[in-house]
Amino acid sequence: MMKKNPDKSADLRDTSNAALLDYLKAHHTVIDPTLGVYEMIFRSVKDDIREMEPNFNTLPTPLQVLFQNMGMPADQAKLARPRMETMLHLVKAMHDKGIPIVAGTDMGFPGYSVARELELYVQAGLTPTEAIQTATIVPAQVMNMDKRTGSVKAGKQADLMIVNGDPLKEIRNIRNVWMVIKEGQQYDPVALHKMVGFER
Repeated sequence: MMKKNPDKSADLRDTSNAALLDYLKAHHTVIDPTLGVYEMIFRSVKDDIREMEPNFNTLPTPLQVLFQNMGMPADQAKLARPRMETMLHLVKAMHDKGIPIVAGTDMGFPGYSVARELELYVQAGLTPTEAIQTATIVPAQVMNMDKRTGSVKAGKQADLMIVNGDPLKEIRNIRNVWMVIKEGQQYDPVALHKMVGFER
């Protein structure tokens, strides 16, 4: 797909690309895009990394050094930008086709990478609600676990992340974690971060 144009972008209206989406749909394929990985790979090392991750300065110093040096030279990053745009368009096209999208990160900023992944899905064209569902009910459904987890409902596992602000209006509010509830126990996110060397 990405060899269609000199800039490595793809025309998703092309018949071969449409056939691919049909194939994925017909074979009940589940897609974990890991857009955050590619955003990291394609970034210019000269760019301010905090534009990608506003909480970068809270990471332990060794991780800051590691991630600060990830990316590519500015001229190569400019050439790679259409690839990232194609990936965003492809995620939206697959979602519109009814192909399940599940949030995953593979790598990225520990503690924040899932939030960034959801932000990228919204950037791709999903609504905040649809983006959040890629990390909640959709993966539960594809693993046949939606009867006991994946949404807030009486009788289901009550593992919750309570945030300040409405992430359905602004997806970045998903970062404003006020409390974590796991198996009935309440946890302070600031204390959890400090336990693993993060500064909040």
